Amino acid sequence: IGYGAHEGWYVKTRYNYKLTDDAYGSLYADYFQLLGPAAGISQNLRLGGAGMLTAYLYGLWNRAAGGPDTTLELSHDVKLPLDIGAKAAYRQRNYVNILGDEISERSYSLNLNRRVASSSTSFTGSFRETDASTYSSMANATFRHSSTLPYDIKLSSDVDYKKQVKGSDVTQDVLAYKVKADRTYGGFSVTGLAQAQVYVEDPSDIEEKPPPWKALRRLPEITATANGLALGSGPLVMDVKSVFGNYTEDAIRNGIRSEVTAAKGGLDLTLRVRSRQILTWLSVDGYARGVFDVYQGLGDREAAMFSVGTYVKPSSGTSLRLSYTRTGVHGASPFRFDELRPGSKLSGNLTTSAGPARLTVTTGYDFAWDRYDPLNATLRLDIAKGLSVDFSGRYDLEQGSPTSIVGKVVVQPSPEIQVKAGGSYDFVRGQLTRVESSGDVRFSPEWRFQWAGVYDFYKGGLVRGDIGITRDLHCREVALTYQHASRRVWLEFRLKAFPGTPLGFGLGEEGILLSQ
Repeated sequence: IGYGAHEGWYVKTRYNYKLTDDAYGSLYADYFQLLGPAAGISQNLRLGGAGMLTAYLYGLWNRAAGGPDTTLELSHDVKLPLDIGAKAAYRQRNYVNILGDEISERSYSLNLNRRVASSSTSFTGSFRETDASTYSSMANATFRHSSTLPYDIKLSSDVDYKKQVKGSDVTQDVLAYKVKADRTYGGFSVTGLAQAQVYVEDPSDIEEKPPPWKALRRLPEITATANGLALGSGPLVMDVKSVFGNYTEDAIRNGIRSEVTAAKGGLDLTLRVRSRQILTWLSVDGYARGVFDVYQGLGDREAAMFSVGTYVKPSSGTSLRLSYTRTGVHGASPFRFDELRPGSKLSGNLTTSAGPARLTVTTGYDFAWDRYDPLNATLRLDIAKGLSVDFSGRYDLEQGSPTSIVGKVVVQPSPEIQVKAGGSYDFVRGQLTRVESSGDVRFSPEWRFQWAGVYDFYKGGLVRGDIGITRDLHCREVALTYQHASRRVWLEFRLKAFPGTPLGFGLGEEGILLSQ
C-alpha cells in the first residue's frame, strides 16, 4: 500500500505459487488510483542441464494515457562447458505516453563470465532501442580479463564500447581499451601497455576536472622501474624509471584542436634523502629529480626538480611542515598528457592539538606566479564520547576575505543511535549553500527510525527527504516509508527469509558534506 505523485494511492499484491520443485512463480494484482488496474505473472522453470528460464508478463490499463502499458521479459541463465556462465535476456515495453504517442522500447542483453583458479573473464553486451516520434538506440559492450601467465606475468585487459544514436545522428561512438602486462622482480618491474582513452564530457558532473586531452592512445608503451636503490649505507636512495612508447594525442593546443603522433623515449631519475633528525625537534628531507625525454622528429625536453623539506615539532601536539620545490624546464613536449611547467613554490602545513581540539592549517606561495594559495583550515572538536564537531574553511589570501566554511556534527552515544547534521556557507555569494541531516535511531529491539535529508539553496529546495520507520516482528517486519523527491509513501510487509529490497538510508551521492 502506498502513494505516489504519478500513481496516486495504490495497492500491490503478490501471490507466490509452486507447481513443482522446478516450476514456480508469482501472480501480481495491482490497482493504481490515477492509472488503473494491472495484473501480471512471472514463471521460473528449471531445465536441468539447460539452465533456468524465466518469463514475466505485466499489463496495466493506463487510464491517464488512455491506452495499455505492457511489459514482457524473458531471460535464460545457463552453465556452459569450460565453466562459462551465460545469461541472455530480452525486454519489451509498449505504452502510450500522456501526449497520446505510442512508444515501443526493446532491449537485449548477454552476459558471459568464467572464473578459474588464476583467471577471470567476463563479457557484458546490451542493446536498447526506442521507437517513438524520434528513433533512438544505445549499444554497450564491456570485456574484462585478468590472469597470471607463466613466469608470474600479470595480464589484465579492459575493453569498453558505446554507441548512441538519436534519429539519423550518431551522437556517440566510443571505443576505449587497456591491455596491460607486468612482471616484478623484487624492487624492479617491467610493464607493457596498449591503451586508448577517450574523454566523454558529462554535463551533469560539474565537479569533474577534465584531462588536458580529448583522446590519447599508447600503442605500445614499455616502462621499466627500479625503486628504493640504496646508495651505500647512507640516507641516499635512488628511483629509476625508463619509458619508451608510441603516442597519439587529440588535444587543444594554443586554442586549436589538433592530433599529434610521435614516439617517445624517456629517463626519469630521482635521488631522495631519507628523513634525517638534526635536533630533537627538527628533521629534514629532500629529493632531486631529472627528466630526459626525446620525441621522434619533434625535439627533446629536459627538466630538473629539487625539493627540500623540514619537519619542526616545537612542543607536544604541535608540528610544522615546510617544503620548497623548484622546477626548471628546457624544451617542451608536443603532448599535453606529459606536460611539465617551470615552477617555484613554498608550502606549509601546521597541525596543533590541545585537549579535545585539533587544528590543521595549510597554504603556500607560488613564486613563479607571484601569488598565495588559499589558506585551508580544519578544526575537529571531540567534545565528549560519541559527540564530535568538525569545521573546515577556506580563506583567499589574495583577496583578503573568506571563501567558504563547512560545519558538521556527529552524535553517536551508542551503537543504536547515530545522528549527523551539516551545513555549508558561501561567503562570496553571502548565503547558506547546503544543509544536510541523517539519522538512524533504534528505540528498542523492535522499533527503528531513519531519515536522510538534503536542502540545496542553489537549487532552491529539498533535493533529498527520506523518512522511514520499521517494526520488527521477529521473522517478519513492517516498514512505512516516505520519499519527498518522488512524493511517494508506501507500507511494506516483508518476510525476513525473503527480504527483497531492504529499507536503506544514507546520503549517498546527494550528500557531499557528511560523506567527506
